[in-house]
Order: sequence, then C-alpha cells, then structure tokens
Amino acid sequence: MNEDATLAEFAEEMPNLYRECAAKFLRVLHLAVAAMPDSAEKWGVAFATANPCCMGTSMSEVAKRIGVSRATLSFIARKFCEDAGIPPSSHMRTEDGVSTAKFTRREAIRRLAQKIRTTKEPLK
Repeated sequence: MNEDATLAEFAEEMPNLYRECAAKFLRVLHLAVAAMPDSAEKWGVAFATANPCCMGTSMSEVAKRIGVSRATLSFIARKFCEDAGIPPSSHMRTEDGVSTAKFTRREAIRRLAQKIRTTKEPLK
C-alpha cells in the first residue's frame, strides 16, 4: 500500500476474508441440514437459517407432512436462533409478530372461556 492510498481504498483492494468464510460456512450448513433425515430438528434449523429447502413451503405444510405441530417447528427454530445468537429468518415471525400472535391467541381463549361460562346451563 502506498502512502497516498486511504484506508478505504486499501479495504476495497483486499478481499473480505470474513465474508468469504461466512459464505462457505453457510453453504456447508445448508448442505448438512439438507442431508439430515426428515425430523422436527432438521426443519426447525432449516427454517431458522432460511435453508433453500424451505423455499416455497411453509412451517405448517412441513409440520403436517412429518407429523408434528407448527408450534413445535417454530419453537425449535426460535431456540436455534437464540442459541446461535442470530435474528429470526425471513421464514419466521419477528419478535413483535410473536408477541401479537400470543396476545391474539390468549384473547381468543379468554373470549371462548367467557362464552362457555355465559352459555353453560346450571347443573341440576
């Protein structure tokens, strides 16, 4: 590097080794997940890492096919993201979306319980 070159110019000249290593590791991860037998763990990690095998399918479709609930896949994916310190992938709800879904589910349960209490005939 000559003395006239700026740090930015130097950075542009040097290949980004971290980016290259990350891209190679991500490819290895995608290939490893794709090679795993069908299981909730495989698909949870696949959805968490936006594995190409998830393209064009939903958690609900996969869950039904492998015999688990969508919530199970979502739980595994969220746990993987948390343990790996990565944000949710594009296949997953954001934290705000999760909070909204939990609130909506609780409200639906509360309304159903209220309806059952008000329409239930007294025991004789």
